[in-house]
Amino acid sequence: MGLVPGNLRLLISVPPRNGKSELVSHWTPVWYLSLLPTKKFIVVSYEATFAASWGRKARDSMLAASADLGVKVREDMQAADNWELAEGGGMVTAGIGGPITGRGGDIIVVDDPIKNWEEANSLTVKEAQRNWWVTTLRNRLEPGASIVVIMARWTPDDLIGWLLRESGETWEYIAMPAIAEGQDVLGRQPGELLWPERWPADAVLKTRQGVGEDAWKSQFQQRPEQVAGDCYFDVEVLNRLAQEALPGDVFKPYILGHRYAAFIDSRGEGRDNQALSVMDAQTGVFVVHLENHWPRDEFTERAYKILEDFRFPLLGIEANGVGLAMIDKIMALGYPKDKVIYQDEKRQKPGVAMGSNLRGRILSNLQGAIRVGECLVLSKVAINEMYNFIRQPNGGPEARPGGFDDGIIAMAGANWAGEQVVITSTIVEPHLVRYGSA
Repeated sequence: MGLVPGNLRLLISVPPRNGKSELVSHWTPVWYLSLLPTKKFIVVSYEATFAASWGRKARDSMLAASADLGVKVREDMQAADNWELAEGGGMVTAGIGGPITGRGGDIIVVDDPIKNWEEANSLTVKEAQRNWWVTTLRNRLEPGASIVVIMARWTPDDLIGWLLRESGETWEYIAMPAIAEGQDVLGRQPGELLWPERWPADAVLKTRQGVGEDAWKSQFQQRPEQVAGDCYFDVEVLNRLAQEALPGDVFKPYILGHRYAAFIDSRGEGRDNQALSVMDAQTGVFVVHLENHWPRDEFTERAYKILEDFRFPLLGIEANGVGLAMIDKIMALGYPKDKVIYQDEKRQKPGVAMGSNLRGRILSNLQGAIRVGECLVLSKVAINEMYNFIRQPNGGPEARPGGFDDGIIAMAGANWAGEQVVITSTIVEPHLVRYGSA
């Protein structure tokens, strides 16, 4: 999988003024179209004029090297934002949120979709970009097309954060901090600079002092985070977890003899997600995190298959209207009734009545367990969501406006259900016994 032959889904975060647009929006189209002159290359940025400036540079480079590259730019199609080759390929540019003219793209590059801090923190802008992504950009993909998003990080729920969490696709994510911090994608040792010839140590220090720590961590170190005083979870712990977080839904396979607990947070009204969390009650590791906005039956069937693979863990499901329908569906599929948590001692009302008292208690338990290392979160999606879970003035936790809490509730419920699971296995990974407590 790559730009050639295609089907690449690549996210790159890199600090400002490090040549990312010059490489990806100027020279990559020249290289790609010289190899595959019948293909279409689309570049999108925060505004149309900025994107067109890269279309102009790429076109001029193609014109200058036309003989050497063996391709020719059509004389009647040389606009900066829409130029074509005689072979039929070419380049189109657009501003994010606007129309993309011409036919579809074989490669779509989204380069710097955010203009400034005001846009980065605007829920209106974020929602508009997400809608545009779904309704416009994806409709321009040719079969086998690749997508590359390159930007400095701004917030945990910026475009990269949202795509990692909610796009339903598997992305390769490459983060290149200004100063290496361990397990560096470029193989740098901690403390090594990204581009010392352009940005030596004294210039990097001045930049850090000038922009402040919040902007430094997000835009330059690619570790966007909420202010520690606002975040319900310990930000330092989240930052540590984020360094080893994984994409996907299932992070560890079923282990014979281990006991598992699970919880489904069913979707409410509007844009809420539904989420399944499965915890290995013996190690405290959240081994599954499935979260999306699928239709109810599709989500239930996917969740059932995963739960079946884990030998039907003790399962709690939020007993709202959607949840009760899920319970009926999951039992009809064959889920053992004795593995479902009931609201009443007579076991006549399956499901968990998630009142404010229980919600507050299980969230508090999850917060404490993660802080002291009794639970390990592996999901990138879950960790991004936790960054956006804040403490209200009255102390109560909830998602930041525009954010989600479904995955967090599912994890809190799985941790709560795990307290009810009797541990019998002796098959234990020593370094994961109630993670961090050994």
